[in-house]
Amino acid sequence: MVKASQTIFLKEMISFGYSYKIIASETGLPVRKLRKLYGNLENIGFCLFSKPGKIPSGATLIKNLQLKTQASLAMNIYFSLAKDSVYHSVNSRTLAISFYMYQALCQENETFPMFNINELWYLAQELRDGQALIENCEQCGFNYFQSVHQRMQAGCPFCHPV
Repeated sequence: MVKASQTIFLKEMISFGYSYKIIASETGLPVRKLRKLYGNLENIGFCLFSKPGKIPSGATLIKNLQLKTQASLAMNIYFSLAKDSVYHSVNSRTLAISFYMYQALCQENETFPMFNINELWYLAQELRDGQALIENCEQCGFNYFQSVHQRMQAGCPFCHPV
């Protein structure tokens, strides 16, 4: 039986555009039940921002300077809101707020690729699992996202473009 508070949390996650796999991971509910809930919400007119998608592998997310810059921008927003708790858990609500802030910043420049909420959740999961860090650049002082899975050279994407 799903409690009222869990139903509200599920509706929030679905409306944020999280994939079934992420929602199942966060809530422990079976994907079958999530699909039914997702369909029921659509039928009653609940506003769904995006359809769920596949979670990519870490190696496919950061493969060039533009993507590393985007990851750094998005994860800096998340880190500024969640602080060091990013290294212990993924807070889906805080990540969603970070995602909306990130979208607002990036909407003006459509030439750069933007991450979706599921990709950002994966990056946040890497932070939680110790596979990534928010590093501080000694040269420019800006924080940047550093993943062990990224396909490019380590370092600050803002002052050390490769």
